Amino acid sequence: MPDTDDRVVSPREQFYRVFSPAQADTLAEVLTGRREFPQEFTYLGDGAALWRASTEGIPHQRAAPTQEYHLLLRNSAAGLLAHGPADTPVEVIDLGPGTGRPARALLHALVAAGRFAGYRGIDISTGLLDLAARNLRAWFPGEAARLEFRHGDFTGPDLAGVLPARPGGGPGRFVLLTGGTVFNMAEPEQFLRRVGAALSPADLLVLTVRFDVGFNRPAFLDHVEAGAPLLPIHQAAVDLLNLDPRWYETERGFDPGRSEVWTGLRFRRPVTIRIDGASGPHAVAFEAGERMLVYRYRLLDRAGVIELLTRSGLTTILFDVGTSGEVALVAAVTGANS
Repeated sequence: MPDTDDRVVSPREQFYRVFSPAQADTLAEVLTGRREFPQEFTYLGDGAALWRASTEGIPHQRAAPTQEYHLLLRNSAAGLLAHGPADTPVEVIDLGPGTGRPARALLHALVAAGRFAGYRGIDISTGLLDLAARNLRAWFPGEAARLEFRHGDFTGPDLAGVLPARPGGGPGRFVLLTGGTVFNMAEPEQFLRRVGAALSPADLLVLTVRFDVGFNRPAFLDHVEAGAPLLPIHQAAVDLLNLDPRWYETERGFDPGRSEVWTGLRFRRPVTIRIDGASGPHAVAFEAGERMLVYRYRLLDRAGVIELLTRSGLTTILFDVGTSGEVALVAAVTGANS
């Protein structure tokens, strides 16, 4: 039976070293409105190192073939070049570059073909951005002057500073969204619409996704599994809020209405989190029995991925499946350009 004794807590001191006052405002708003710790904020602070440790050099469970994302752009580079603007320079815009490894093979193919116009990586996490910068500069020392790394949140409503519209021309662009970036979002269609609206006629949107092929569905999809341990990157985010583990139970499950795998906390007692932001103090209150999400992933089948892109005003022109059969590279253009 839930404990009805209310708890009021403030984040740990480290929270205010990790998040800016404006980010604290955003976090409080998302916690209040969506009852969720936004995925992009888990990569700040120690999150970048925790994410790297969980995706590099450690054996992966078959249900999350993260390393295969790194191979997709290598294996599909020739196809992307064939679908891109013919015989002209191409600029790569990498939204959420991670380690930089997914983009490596594509950049190599562009350089080898004499069609590399430049690279720009954008990420909210300075830790991940620094890692991508070190790696790509080491892999492409001769192109260092054409590698740019910009700190910023590309998930916001205004993409003009990240992906400026170029109706008058300029080099074609490959806009990369690798890993789980799009399908971790609460509203991927809205985001894809904004990206599609910013694409120029010569641009190509390139995504890597894990998609639902039936046999790769985790067993917990038919029920809510209680007590599953959080991934270190998600536990670190929860710990920043200064939540006592005795106040909640971890859960994971599947939302069939959204075709979405999720992980979260179910509060055993009422908890109020007081967060100070740029606009002043916030009080985020959870009742006993309420859930706070810390992770989501939209698990669509192939047709569902293509349908989502279509609803977002994009036309799929390439769908290359990886060797496991569970991940794919998808390339799309704006509907007006198809």
